[in-house]
Amino acid sequence: MDAARAGAAGAARSEDAQRLLLREVSASFISALYWERRIALAEENLRIAESVARVATRRHEVGDVGGLEQSVSALAVARARTDADRARAAHTQAEGRLKALLGIPVSSDLSCRGDLRQLGIPEPAPAALGERPDLRALEADIQQAEAEADLGRASRVPDIALGASYSSEESDDIVQGTLTVALPFFDHGQGTTAVANARGERLRAELDATRSMASVESNTAQATAERLSSAARRFENEGLVPLERSEGLATASYEAGAIPLGELLAVRRELVQAKVDYADLLLGAATARADLAASTGAFR
Repeated sequence: MDAARAGAAGAARSEDAQRLLLREVSASFISALYWERRIALAEENLRIAESVARVATRRHEVGDVGGLEQSVSALAVARARTDADRARAAHTQAEGRLKALLGIPVSSDLSCRGDLRQLGIPEPAPAALGERPDLRALEADIQQAEAEADLGRASRVPDIALGASYSSEESDDIVQGTLTVALPFFDHGQGTTAVANARGERLRAELDATRSMASVESNTAQATAERLSSAARRFENEGLVPLERSEGLATASYEAGAIPLGELLAVRRELVQAKVDYADLLLGAATARADLAASTGAFR
């Protein structure tokens, strides 16, 4: 009965499958939010590139600049449009992965509601390890192996059975009591006990290894999330305001003829890359927080 009860604790395996699925769903959801942000950045960069190209065309028409600047600005527009298309393709891929995990038909519309910054910036709260369903499943397996070993050892005790028999001889009815004693001379549960003990030792080693790995996973995810969140917050405090100011100044300076097109494009590349780096920080921090929740068993 003890072995059966321990074996019936297999619901923990179903919970662990759900934990791993939720981890994949979270990663795909975060990826979809990330590529939505990248699409917005690419579209913003495309609008600015088109604005710069219009200025270059007007300046070329009045003879302020040669045809090279017009060609270079047109190339910048083409590259910005390509970046936007690439971001949309990656977003479609992330959404498709999320639909597959959720069992949503490909023809259905899927809208991801969330803020990548809210998922990435908050500091992850430490969660107590030990509630992971895979650990509970291993503990149940160990209990089952121990119960089976006890059952094998119990076979060493003689099996005593009480009964009764009835017979009839001529006109007499004969009722007799019976006592049966089965002596375990050869099979006294040694095989069952040895197998159960070996299985228990293996499961205990597996439990120790899994618990150690879970601890490393949770500590690594927590440290990663804290560092990336800190870096993203520092960039917000120190880089976003100068970034937005530099963006407007560079475009206005080119329109006024104060800087050449090459210098403007160089500044634009730095600004776009800075925004992409910021989005990457949020992506990494949010993914690490999801890994932390999965490694500590916080997903339900």
